[in-house]
Amino acid sequence: MSNKTSEDRIEIIDSFRALSIIGVMLYHFFSAYVNFSINGKPYYPYENKYDFFFWGKYGVEFFFIISGFVIFYTLTNTPNLITFAKRRFTRLFPSILVSTLIIYVFLLFFDVHDVIPEGHKLRNFIPSLTFVKPSIFSEISRIIASKTQFEYINGSYWSLWPEIEFYFIAGTLFFYNKKKYTRNLFIVTISLMIVQNFLLGNQELYRSSSDWIRIVLLYSSTLSQHFDIANYIFYFSIGSLSFSLFCSWKNRKKVELELLLYIMFLVLIQTITVQTNMLIIVNLVMVLLFMAFIYFPKTISYIKNPFLSKIGLSSYFLYLIHEPIGILIINSFGGKTSNLAFILPLLLIFALISISIYYYDNIEKRLTNLCRQFLIKA
Repeated sequence: MSNKTSEDRIEIIDSFRALSIIGVMLYHFFSAYVNFSINGKPYYPYENKYDFFFWGKYGVEFFFIISGFVIFYTLTNTPNLITFAKRRFTRLFPSILVSTLIIYVFLLFFDVHDVIPEGHKLRNFIPSLTFVKPSIFSEISRIIASKTQFEYINGSYWSLWPEIEFYFIAGTLFFYNKKKYTRNLFIVTISLMIVQNFLLGNQELYRSSSDWIRIVLLYSSTLSQHFDIANYIFYFSIGSLSFSLFCSWKNRKKVELELLLYIMFLVLIQTITVQTNMLIIVNLVMVLLFMAFIYFPKTISYIKNPFLSKIGLSSYFLYLIHEPIGILIINSFGGKTSNLAFILPLLLIFALISISIYYYDNIEKRLTNLCRQFLIKA
């Protein structure tokens, strides 16, 4: 039975993307920088007056679940690992190149007080355009004795490295054994979560181990700081397992108990290891949203509407550009509206959404198709 669905796009997934990016923008424009200042001036002129959106940061984790769902769908319609890698590259690279150039030029001209200093350094194009975690380049630099520190042009780019790591794991597992992909992904996920949460950083285990085990634990812990997929693979795997559930229910009206047990076990392990009650609640809400979408779609049908779908379709570029541009404008002009200071961030969100929708409709699709013609069809 093919996993391919009867629709090229699943509209509610785009609505989920919209909810995620709106939450992330609210977090960045009202809550993320309440304790930051530059030359004694708060990043937010309104400081913590509207700090109601801390939960929005978990929009990125919701993106990871959505990505796990979509990547499994993509894999089922891809002939081999090389084509999969090319398609992912052509999807991600054009927009990150455009957004990085826009952010660099924007900050070069308007960030006169170095509110976002990492956006001024040309060397930061390297991790930004390769999707690779900056600490890896910094470590390589340390080894060759130059000690140059690398960062992303835009701090929001951090989430692309876990995406790349998951693409590698998912693509390898899928093309190794398509029929047992979900089982093998579950095994890899559980293994990584156990190693990360119960072995690495376990001081009691470290103290009671022999010297060679201590060395292995030490180097593994250092390696995990650069290759950090273990911190996020729970979300990607929930998404992939949800896609398999979705296909089974949509095509055969069959509830896959084995997959449900996989999800329940992952949620249990994640609940045991997370540190905050808020994250436990957010994780459960995200999983339940996907279960409702699969088995009880009418309960969340109100989420599916054309405007949210448009935002969801343009969410990648919107995610890439919103933070440094928005923060700089808020820092520069947010104090000029007195008691109505919250209006500027809301106007910015609307403006950035509009720009991103225009970019998606008129530029992104053309760039992606051009890239694919060059890489895939050549």
